[in-house]
Amino acid sequence: MKRLFTAVCLVLLTPLSMALAPYVEGAKLAASDIGSQLNALETKLKAAGFTVLGRHTPEGLPQNASLVVAEPSLQAAVASIGGSAIVASGIRVGVLADGTVSYMNPAYWYRAYLRGNYGKAESEV
Repeated sequence: MKRLFTAVCLVLLTPLSMALAPYVEGAKLAASDIGSQLNALETKLKAAGFTVLGRHTPEGLPQNASLVVAEPSLQAAVASIGGSAIVASGIRVGVLADGTVSYMNPAYWYRAYLRGNYGKAESEV
């Protein structure tokens, strides 16, 4: 009976262990210098309908860079919420010189940024 109870508890608690990851790995680019990586990534994102808001290459980390992009319908949903939710309008995309691309997981970060207002932008996220 104890084993059955333990098994049932474990089955019921399993969904709790499936948390959202904060970052997602994107499609890898061909390895090259970081400037070329940023340009290639920017071209791909613009072609997919994103607006590039800015780029950043951190001092002292020459193999790393990031872009901040926005998607128009998501940006409009965030703007309609207003206030400090505007922080959520930018999607951060990182790239390394070896071609590794990662980006923030919208489902994870927008829940954190928008909290109780997440439902208002959930379909766009």
